[in-house]
Amino acid sequence: MKRATIRDVARLAGVALGTASRVLGQRGQTSADAEQRVQTAARALGYQPDSLAQSLRTRRTRMVGCLLADLADPLSSSLVDALEDALGEAGYQLMLVLSRDDPEREARALQEFGRRRVDGVLIAPCVEGRHPALAAMVAARVPVVVLDRDVELPVGRLLVDHRGGAQDATAHLCALGHRRIAMIGFDNRWRAGRECLAGYRAGLAAAGRAADPILIGPETVSCEQVEQQIRHLLTLRQPPTAAICAGRQGLIGALAGLREGRRRLPGQFSVVAYGDSELASAGEPAITAVQWDTTQGGRLAARQLCERIDGQSFAADHREVLPTRLIERASTARKPGRTTWQKE
Repeated sequence: MKRATIRDVARLAGVALGTASRVLGQRGQTSADAEQRVQTAARALGYQPDSLAQSLRTRRTRMVGCLLADLADPLSSSLVDALEDALGEAGYQLMLVLSRDDPEREARALQEFGRRRVDGVLIAPCVEGRHPALAAMVAARVPVVVLDRDVELPVGRLLVDHRGGAQDATAHLCALGHRRIAMIGFDNRWRAGRECLAGYRAGLAAAGRAADPILIGPETVSCEQVEQQIRHLLTLRQPPTAAICAGRQGLIGALAGLREGRRRLPGQFSVVAYGDSELASAGEPAITAVQWDTTQGGRLAARQLCERIDGQSFAADHREVLPTRLIERASTARKPGRTTWQKE
């Protein structure tokens, strides 16, 4: 079947070609009667606008590139849902690519975004600091919003208040009497890890305590590694009585290690999950967690990118900070008294 054209719509609606073009392109003013007739004719004919012709005319593709490491974390999935909804409301389609934390894969994806002439880019880069591939996008005047990373470029940024979140979690455990608090799974190669560790130290300092390096776990990438770290910490002469665990993977590993070490929550050990999830909220006991609103974050990032596409504050290094909050649940309690499993 022949595809309907805008001329066919104008003919059926009984209006001039220019009138049909203004109605369907949402440009300029037309009478309410003409608009209704054009829309009715377009629906009757199954008219679909020629997106290629529109992009040539407007110099926009209505496409936004989004580059994330993966979607394994539920927080990433909910962020993408929010970005897609907000951008869709603004008339854009989201092109999602996963870098798998591979800089070469990320660079190829950015080049592909350039070839497809996306109108803007949302990215959580797998390399912080200097980023030549992303710098090339900025040099080509492609609007960019970076998601919770530190890069040395004049781009838009959506950041999470990780320092405040970790400080609140630490203060909560200190107020319960815990003096030996472990930090597990925080990677200081990334902004989130560095800020969380800074918040942890600040929380301890506010309680008159110093951080013990032996309680700060090395970077981890798997549940098994976190489990091993927890098991090791429990063998110390002065083991921790509480821990703050990064992400869903960190929480799974920590809970496994505590089961292996025969520590019950919260009677013998307290746990705070950094990053809320169904695992944390629906567990037994439910896990105290640091939470931030990824739906709000997605909308803020999408709005900022749309503003940059429209030419508002294009060169500004604009930052928006997403607040965190501590959700107290049943996994944290006052520090346990001396028991037979604590070494002298």
